[in-house]
Parts: sequence; C-alpha cells; structure tokens
Amino acid sequence: DLPRHSFLSNKKEEENVKTHHSVSWGTVTIIQHARQLGNNPACASGGPPITLSWKPIHPIKTVDLDIYEDKRPSRRRQEEMMVPPLQREEWLRSEGYGTRQIYE
Repeated sequence: DLPRHSFLSNKKEEENVKTHHSVSWGTVTIIQHARQLGNNPACASGGPPITLSWKPIHPIKTVDLDIYEDKRPSRRRQEEMMVPPLQREEWLRSEGYGTRQIYE
C-alpha cells in the first residue's frame, strides 16, 4: 500500500508556500582592449579583419551600475556596428601595422 500522504497533497502544500527570489547587480566592470589584426578570412565587407587583443590597454574600471546606465550612449543599430574597411585599416595603422602586414 502507498502512504496516505501522496505526491498530489505534497504538490498542493508546495504551491501554498510562496518563495521570493531576487537578483541584483551593483557594479559594472569595464575593460578596454587594443585592436589587432584578425584572422577571419570571411570579412564580409572586404578589407582587413580586426579583433581585440587579450591585454587591457587602460586600467580596469568598476562603475556603479546606475551611473553607468545614466551615462552610457544609446544602443547602436546593427548596421552601425559594421566598421567600413578603410576605418579598420586606419585603426590597424594607428596600432602600428604596416600595409604589408595588413594585406599579407
């Protein structure tokens, strides 16, 4: 025989007990990295591929989340995130890459 205290009665009791969970964030950590020549051969718009180096270029900043949200720029549209080939080349040159390295 099964015990009188069934799964159904346990389920009903659990539904009567309300639990509240919350999650919150207090800070955002901002790490800036240098750009470097990438290795993606499928760069859709032509020009040199770029990627981020692993090494941070500025001190790591920790900012209060509310301050960050108040001061951050508005979100960019997808087409605004595409970097034109000449801009990528200019960025790489500012990082010390020469024409040969960029287009090799």
